[in-house]
Amino acid sequence: MKKLLSLIVITALYAEIVKSQSHAREGYDISFDVVGAIPARDMTFSKAPWDTVTYFTGGDLPASGGMKHLTKIKQGGASQSILNLNNGSPIDVDLEKNPYATIRLRITATQDIKMSMSFRDGIAQRDISKTFTVKGNSVWNVIRLDFGDQPFQPLFTGGTSNEIKFFWDEPAGVGYPYEIYFDYIRIGGIDNVGNGCTYQTGDPDSTIKMHIDTVPDQQCEKDAGEQIIHLTGISNGTNVTGLSLSQTNDKTLLLESIYFSPIQSDGTAELHYTPKTGFIGIINVHLLLTYNRGDSILKYKSDFFSISVVSDPKMTVAPSVKAIVNQPKVIINVNNATNSTGGASGLTLNVTATNPVLITNLVADPVKSDGTSKISFIPGQDQCGTDTITAVITDSKTGRSATYKIAVEVSGAGCVPPIGTENTRRSELSISPNPAAEVITVSLPDNNGGKVQIVDITGKTVKEVVIPSGQVSAVINIASLSKGMYFVSDVSRKVVKKLVVQ
Repeated sequence: MKKLLSLIVITALYAEIVKSQSHAREGYDISFDVVGAIPARDMTFSKAPWDTVTYFTGGDLPASGGMKHLTKIKQGGASQSILNLNNGSPIDVDLEKNPYATIRLRITATQDIKMSMSFRDGIAQRDISKTFTVKGNSVWNVIRLDFGDQPFQPLFTGGTSNEIKFFWDEPAGVGYPYEIYFDYIRIGGIDNVGNGCTYQTGDPDSTIKMHIDTVPDQQCEKDAGEQIIHLTGISNGTNVTGLSLSQTNDKTLLLESIYFSPIQSDGTAELHYTPKTGFIGIINVHLLLTYNRGDSILKYKSDFFSISVVSDPKMTVAPSVKAIVNQPKVIINVNNATNSTGGASGLTLNVTATNPVLITNLVADPVKSDGTSKISFIPGQDQCGTDTITAVITDSKTGRSATYKIAVEVSGAGCVPPIGTENTRRSELSISPNPAAEVITVSLPDNNGGKVQIVDITGKTVKEVVIPSGQVSAVINIASLSKGMYFVSDVSRKVVKKLVVQ
């Protein structure tokens, strides 16, 4: 069977609406055969700009009312336009509450045609659809549709570009031309729209007032075992007869052992689930309450919520880093940063150090969407030693955090060790004069002798003198040295002092 997917989108030109209404409407009566239906819309069909002449409209009665129809002359083609379901502000129709539609139409084709009706959410750019069969040979079809069981697609509640669309498949040999007549389209759940205008809407049984309390978004720990969500307020308006519960979700691999307990007479039930071992993530759940009257009548009530299976955020960062004295900047790369549910959004990274003299200008860049960041610092001028950077990564949504410790060592010739290490003996090494131009006298703290080095700011040793055991000082000629900053090091005692050459 050769199928053609064709599109009709109906354009609405607003007639006079009941202007006194200031609340969301229960629904619409889009009638073409009754003049003065309230509220009503008069519609025309329009072809898409790219369409060739594959079908056209015809046979319309005056604009004040009348049946609308389309003449299909061959396969292919499309038409487009918009039915705006938002009559200004507030939102004009509540399809979340009343997800029903009734259509009366007929086709002159000699064969049945499979058709579907879709609502197009102009804000979220998504469709929800129901498929049905239209009998041919000019038989009037009354089609009732309930969109309440559509997974992960809550019906739109307004916007400036919402659409109603009809698609259909044409079997081979359907024969052209044929006519499609629309008598009325009724949307929502109203039984009375005012001025005595009543009609049967898409609601298949308006005596059944289905309800279930909204389920708040859920959160559980990774590897937490079986979880229970308590469901309340379950009712068909009178009792719980004919009601059943089901669910679908968009992360079937994250949950195991999902089942419902029986609905109790007090309108309560339980949803049991177990997060799969080792997995984290966010699962979007469509909870569906179904009423089965026992014949062909079904009604639905949907609720949408999420389950977050969480753990502490994490990242990959080196446990230690080595730096050179007076290094312009030290970069520590952060990778694989993930939030509590496995993404990278909503993460903040804070860093602190205990020695602000040794580690200066310590900052952490924002965490990028790919889970990377950078921690950077500048070693304090002429400073060397060790310290610890504490990095805390936090998920702003869950408030959970994880702490990482990064050991830092700054070393190199010519640095000043921090007070509290061997540097406590630096006062026992003396240089005279300082500043100097020709010669200096270097004195050691005892007569055990030792090696003395003069190092420039690049770390290069420019002078080296060995003081024999039994001596406490040595005279060093520095006349050949360029003016600038140098470091005099008692190598054996690990003591360093600055020297300024004039």
